[in-house]
Amino acid sequence: MKQIIYLITFLVLVGSVFADNVVIFNFNYDNGKLILKDQLIKEGYSPDKKIEVTGDYSCSIVDIQDQNIYSFNFDLPPKLFTDVLQSNTTVGGVITLSKTDFSVISPYSENAKQIVCYNPRGYEILRENVQKISLGPEQTNNWVWIYVIVALIGLIIIIYLNKRKK
Repeated sequence: MKQIIYLITFLVLVGSVFADNVVIFNFNYDNGKLILKDQLIKEGYSPDKKIEVTGDYSCSIVDIQDQNIYSFNFDLPPKLFTDVLQSNTTVGGVITLSKTDFSVISPYSENAKQIVCYNPRGYEILRENVQKISLGPEQTNNWVWIYVIVALIGLIIIIYLNKRKK
């Protein structure tokens, strides 16, 4: 009986674990100009919406009616702190990059049409169409059915072995 309970628990846990599709946006920032270099659709996990990232720049993923589906904030250009100890004194300072590449992960939505980004003053600096092409295999729920079938076969074998012992 314990084996059956373990098998059912395993089936429930395995069936509920899977990754969602996400979009990875690869940007290039060059002296105030933001360029969308690449987009990838993959299986993975997007950042938690409850954790609010603050930043001066913002982007929104919008649908056909320009309704916001997902939005995120970020800061640019990044600042590097270059403090070095030389002759018992701290030397260095802050370097502000004028060019950089960075990526942002967001949840995938079938309804997404465009990504729109704004500078700190609220002016639109980027508007690009969202691609619907996935470089990986399409996410299907076929794996869940395979786990269910394997679990059912295992359950049948356990029941058969238990009856055979009696």
